[in-house]
Amino acid sequence: MFDDRVERLSLRSVWLAIWVVIAGLGHAFVEPGRNRPEPAPEGPAFPGAPGGRTVVVIVDSLRAETAEDPARMPWMAEARARGTWGRMEPCANRFTIPCVRLMFEGYEPPFAVGLQDFTPVPVDGPSLFRRLRARGVGIGVIGDHSVPGLYGHLADRAVNDEEAPVPVDRQDEWAVRQFLRWLDDDSLSFLVLHLIHTDSISHAFHPGTPEYDAVYRETDGWLREIAARLGPRGHMIVLGDHGHDELGMHIPGLDVPAAYVAIGPTYARGVRRDLGLASLYLLAGAPYGFDLPPGYEGQAPVTLLHPGGPALAYARFLAARMGLPPDPATDADLGRIERRLEDHIVSLRRSWLDDFPTAFATLLPWALGVLLALASGALRRRWLAVAAAGWASAVALPTFAAGWGALALHVALLAWRDRLPSWRPQAAILATGAFAFALGATGSRLVPFFHVGSVVQVHHNLAFAALCLLGTALLALLLRRSVERHVWWRVVVPFALLAELLLFGYMGPYYYGAGSLVPWALAVAPAVLAARGRGSARKRAALAAVALLAPALTIWHHTWALVWHYTLIAE
Repeated sequence: MFDDRVERLSLRSVWLAIWVVIAGLGHAFVEPGRNRPEPAPEGPAFPGAPGGRTVVVIVDSLRAETAEDPARMPWMAEARARGTWGRMEPCANRFTIPCVRLMFEGYEPPFAVGLQDFTPVPVDGPSLFRRLRARGVGIGVIGDHSVPGLYGHLADRAVNDEEAPVPVDRQDEWAVRQFLRWLDDDSLSFLVLHLIHTDSISHAFHPGTPEYDAVYRETDGWLREIAARLGPRGHMIVLGDHGHDELGMHIPGLDVPAAYVAIGPTYARGVRRDLGLASLYLLAGAPYGFDLPPGYEGQAPVTLLHPGGPALAYARFLAARMGLPPDPATDADLGRIERRLEDHIVSLRRSWLDDFPTAFATLLPWALGVLLALASGALRRRWLAVAAAGWASAVALPTFAAGWGALALHVALLAWRDRLPSWRPQAAILATGAFAFALGATGSRLVPFFHVGSVVQVHHNLAFAALCLLGTALLALLLRRSVERHVWWRVVVPFALLAELLLFGYMGPYYYGAGSLVPWALAVAPAVLAARGRGSARKRAALAAVALLAPALTIWHHTWALVWHYTLIAE
């Protein structure tokens, strides 16, 4: 009787872990209440806009502390006296592609975009690039796959420097030389340069090392060279898509502000204000007289515009385009108009209570699935396979109906459970789960020992791959007397190889953190389905526990890698 209770507790604990991952992924993909308002018809630009050329340089992972250090980045320190500057709060994901989209769209993209950080999809919706193209402004973008992949189809010139015939550590230099040649072309008025090596070096060597300082100092020299090529009507904005912590990490939940500086005739001099990343939309759009887009989630820092120019008239233009009636008490003061604009922007944001009915109806089937899994008792192998396939389909096809359809399939299989063969995992899964938990918790502290001074930060992947293989080997050693030899070759080894393939194939050479949970979670189903025979129940359960616990905790740093997204909806 006691063994039966332990077996049931073991089984339910594993299913709870599985459904927590599935529910979290489902919530991240579905993400109710994040539909952007439809854009209004394009109106005329502010007639007093200064125009000229605008250059935006995205220094990937530009940590605020690094940018503010004159010893590391002297030009950035000098530029603060000639323009506006401060820190920028990055997007919720802390990944490049969603943060870049926040810059040029003014709206926080869906959380699931962070899971596609290496496969940018061209953005056909409203963006600053689309508005510039509609006005006939010449556009040039150069960098790695990120910006050209998102907006290259809207640019007159778009170059992915990853295709350049140079070593990976010299791609930034190659891009800068190409960018400087573009500055000689007067037909290009809006140019974007994305420098990526600062991010890879921060992962590989971390702040404070000579290698780290050398790369940021070299980047600062390129910024000085670009700024020297600007004409009297030229504008230059330098900013990071996100920052990083003392270990080079930038995953959801970490406080990693980026830095920015904006120089040119449109911007005030020597003024600091910390902003959200979405506010780049206004800073970059002000020289062209653009108003703020629907659903804009940044600030309205009109006090950062040069007081000697048309800043006050432009602020009134923004207020009028947002539907604010004239107010003689505030319209004569730039600071008061700014406060009025920002109060109005905040008032337009939807409360999480407005989205609660939709969120509740969308997440309810996932919650009921967890309860059914906990109450189902002994499971059958076929039941497990079909139920897992149903919920996996609901994650792959994130619609309102998919979750309820998976729940209906779950209930039907539960009703027919007696017609399917039995599968009762053994109590040994508790010990296996504890082992996986301990390995994952201690493994995250072992990452620095796998450090190699690589330009691309493959040492993180090597660390996690080594921990996975080490865990499989230790598990085989612990269970060597109770597991047949052929089971390891037929189940364990293919699963380990599949896990390695997913880890390297999905994440690529760069490490960003939370995204690697996706292939690990999806690897559970193939591992279970690969097992044959009723006698391998303990092995299947052990593999599931290792897949769910060990990798999730090896990428843990200051926060859980699987981050719930309720905070963003509430904010």
